[in-house]
Amino acid sequence: MKSTVMKTIAFTVMLTTLWLATYEISEAARRGGGGGGRSMSRGGPAGGGSMHRSQTRPQSSSRAGTMDRSRNSSRSQVNNRAGDRQISDQTRQNASDRRDNNQDRIDNRQDNLSDRQDFRQDRYDDRKEYRNDRQEWYEDSWRRGRYITAVRWGSVGCANVVYVNGVRYYQCGGVRYEQVYRGGEVTYIIVN
Repeated sequence: MKSTVMKTIAFTVMLTTLWLATYEISEAARRGGGGGGRSMSRGGPAGGGSMHRSQTRPQSSSRAGTMDRSRNSSRSQVNNRAGDRQISDQTRQNASDRRDNNQDRIDNRQDNLSDRQDFRQDRYDDRKEYRNDRQEWYEDSWRRGRYITAVRWGSVGCANVVYVNGVRYYQCGGVRYEQVYRGGEVTYIIVN
């Protein structure tokens, strides 16, 4: 799970960097090229690249330069629209990725919650079974070897006789008794 989170973070950082680079390039194109610095005026004597050529250039050449700038400006606007569409597509993709990541986090949270709840229930069931087993063991060890006198036996009123391997037992409520003599008196001992 840790590697999945790290991959998701790395992917998000990579997408963000790509988006920022695309955004900067489109902004630079929208501003007319350049890397963000200020440029000299394109008009006047420095517009032709040299003071000497600019002064000797005929008037018609100046009009042609204006038309070139106009064409370049319209190309720049077309490029800006394409860049805006690219940014818009990237923004939609980023939003979709964020929604998917959020849904994955919600699903993981729900799975972890269910796992913890199942673990708690299993632990509760195991502890309950352990307590029941111990309780039965204590009850069995407490009963085993206990004697009941004949007088008390009469009050129990158990007449259900069971033979196991030729030995006669009395079965009362899931407990087996064997008739024995103790100190010359008839008693009944719990055997299970």
